[in-house]
Amino acid sequence: MMQNNNKNMKKMTSRLFGFRFPILGLVLTAAFFGFSNNVALAWNLQGSCSVAPASPNIGETVTWTATQTSTMTPSQGHYEYSWSGTDGLAGISNPVSKSYATTGTKNATVVIMLVLNAGGREKITRNCFTVVKTSPPLPGQCKLEMTKEVDKATATVGDVLTYTLTFKNSGDADCTGGGVRIQDVVDSALTYQSETRSGNVDVGYNSIPLYSASTRTLNWNGNVLTPGESGSISWKGKVNEPAACGVFDIPNKARITSAEYSPADLMTTPSVWVESNTVKTTITKDCPLPLELSVTCTANPSAVQTGDAVTWSSTASGGVGSYTYSWTGDDGFSSTDQTDSKSYTSSGTKNATVTVTSSSETISKTCTTSVASPTSSPSPLSGSCAVSPTAVEIGQEVTWSASATGGTGSYTYSWSGTDGLTGSDASVSRSYASSGTKMGNVTITSGSESITSNACSVDIKPSSTCTSNCGGGGGVGGGGGYNPPTVVLLKKAEKLPLAFVYLSQIPYTGFGDSFKVIAFILGLIIWSILVVYLFKSGIILRVIERIQKRLKREEPNLVKEETQVPIDENSLITESPDYQKYMEEDSTTTYKHSNQSYAYAGISANPSFIPDNLPGEDISLEPTVVDERNIREALLAKARERKTLISEDAVKLLLQSLSGNYAKAETALTKVIDDAETKYVKEDGWILLNREKMALLLPTPHFSVNSSKTTPPAPNGMFVPTALERESYALPRFSDKAPVAKVENTTAPVPAPVSYAQTSNHSNSAPVFLSTLSFIRAIVAKDSQKVFAVLRTLRQEGKNVEDFIKSVIYELDEAYRGRLEEGIRGGNVELKTVVSAWTNDDLEEVITIFLTIIDQSYKNSLTGLKLAIMRILDLKKRG
Repeated sequence: MMQNNNKNMKKMTSRLFGFRFPILGLVLTAAFFGFSNNVALAWNLQGSCSVAPASPNIGETVTWTATQTSTMTPSQGHYEYSWSGTDGLAGISNPVSKSYATTGTKNATVVIMLVLNAGGREKITRNCFTVVKTSPPLPGQCKLEMTKEVDKATATVGDVLTYTLTFKNSGDADCTGGGVRIQDVVDSALTYQSETRSGNVDVGYNSIPLYSASTRTLNWNGNVLTPGESGSISWKGKVNEPAACGVFDIPNKARITSAEYSPADLMTTPSVWVESNTVKTTITKDCPLPLELSVTCTANPSAVQTGDAVTWSSTASGGVGSYTYSWTGDDGFSSTDQTDSKSYTSSGTKNATVTVTSSSETISKTCTTSVASPTSSPSPLSGSCAVSPTAVEIGQEVTWSASATGGTGSYTYSWSGTDGLTGSDASVSRSYASSGTKMGNVTITSGSESITSNACSVDIKPSSTCTSNCGGGGGVGGGGGYNPPTVVLLKKAEKLPLAFVYLSQIPYTGFGDSFKVIAFILGLIIWSILVVYLFKSGIILRVIERIQKRLKREEPNLVKEETQVPIDENSLITESPDYQKYMEEDSTTTYKHSNQSYAYAGISANPSFIPDNLPGEDISLEPTVVDERNIREALLAKARERKTLISEDAVKLLLQSLSGNYAKAETALTKVIDDAETKYVKEDGWILLNREKMALLLPTPHFSVNSSKTTPPAPNGMFVPTALERESYALPRFSDKAPVAKVENTTAPVPAPVSYAQTSNHSNSAPVFLSTLSFIRAIVAKDSQKVFAVLRTLRQEGKNVEDFIKSVIYELDEAYRGRLEEGIRGGNVELKTVVSAWTNDDLEEVITIFLTIIDQSYKNSLTGLKLAIMRILDLKKRG
């Protein structure tokens, strides 16, 4: 038909335009012919969809067929098909086949496409349907039906859904086969809880349990269902929380079968089931939106020197909670760790960038550090003060000057001192209106470093011309009056709690007039006469003798008897009368204890009394107590010439370190003072040395006795030094040439230094160290047993409690002043470590408590000491 039309149109075009306009007619004819061909590209495609059989039964094969017509010839192209429909119908062939297991309307859609070989396409869509029915029961057959319901169409997490199954035999014969088999599947979004059923239903099916967790199936046995018999089952499931957020459907359907439907495999996996309708419940899980990803980048430290390590670190928050890190930076820095380090060999600003990824979100941050080349550090800051002149009269001007070295090179000054000395310049000048020693020091600051100089002093003397209040005689020489005399302090008081008043701080009153001067002179004459009388009459000597005897009676556990050790004086030096007199006056004291005697032989401490060579046999002795008074006095005087004050126990320690070689005493003292001048700061131009400082200045001591003898154990109650104390303090080792007294069957006890140990009467007790340091350590440690063990030792040995506590106070005060006065160096380092746990307030209060013992408020010093210790221990408990 279309071809005939084309021919007619060609003829008409030829007639209209071919004769008069042959070329135009040719063009129009070609155009028309092309147009007619384009219309023909539709090829008049027509089609339809059909199904066979028209009314199929369940399980019967259904064939879906598409038919089409067009003007396309087979040589011009071909047809393509695309099927879709109910119950998963799909295919690209024609026809397609499918069987259905459920009843109802089944739809099919087919897309018919005409495909030209030249590339053109045209398509049409056609629909068709059929209704699948249950096969009509044959006479004498069972017919099963099942429906399903759910009590909630929508639910939330935690809700319980109830499913109800209803089934029936609508046939005219029994449904058998070991019982009708009923099965339901528990969706993964549910947790099975319980079930109920009608009386004609049993749980499980033969050996199959009611619920199988692995297959999530529920099984029941409906037994034999007679025609028209029905039953029901209900079961409950709890809605689980979905793993993801959003809206979800929980579909569910059940099924039933019997031997009449699946005779061969009913007990295993039936191939034919009668399914129920599908029910659906919708659940919703709302989730908060994730936080925005946040990233930080840090470089630590922010400024370093070349060669030092820089730690680059990043922190992330928000996102989905899991993060990956990627670092890039200068000088080849790279890493995938959250934190990494790198050192740099060149100076400049160094950058590093970290990129953090959390799920699909990514953020980058950059941080920097500064790398500098190392510079030489400045020398330590040091400084000193000076005053000029060092002695002036009242009203005359003095200049305080400071000098500083090291630090950054620029300095600031802050002066402080007596009578309100202040100033911020390197030199400060002022005059004084009162006499006495005026102190001053300066604090020097350079950059971040600050030091305080040692104290400087100037002597302010009264004016050389007295104009008023000059005393009873008038003028300068009258004496008295209210002008105080010039007091030169030869020895500065040690920094002790009981030594804080200077002579310059005591007001001077004078005599006032001539009458008072005469009265003073008369009183002095009368007093002199009285003293001479008392000495002549022997009263004073008898009093002194009684005091000495009383002191001897108080020595613990010792019966003291004076015995004269026989000495062959002819074998000793006789040239020196002083030496013979000394030997006559000095006697050997023998102490008896239990079954042993301990002899203390008197030996001269004056080197002039010791001969270079003595006749007779050399005698090897245990350490013997030596009277060193003359040597000590000489050493103290020598030290004062060097402006050095040494305590008695420090001098004893120096002599002990000489091991009897007293000829070297002056040399040893000189070396000690030389070392002290470099180690300790002078106070008012003087060096103060106690026993602890002396121990630090002396070389390592060695305790030595004759190797052929061993020191016997001391009797109970006697004090002997421990090995530790022998190493801490030098014990005397006397020269073989020293004149000594030979004592038969006696053993000389080792004289105890300041720090000593006593063996307790209790066999299980550890030695008690009677040293101030061990006593302070026990108090700091709150070791009440060790503290009171020291008290028992003091009581048993009859030691002077006040002297012991004074030593403790001196040590604590030195530590306290060392804290307050930053310029003071040295001191007992171990003591500072022991009391480091105490604050300044604690230390001050402990010293105050100990001072209550010294004021002799209690007749028995031990009572005061016990009370003080209890207060201190209670103080630390409250702290």
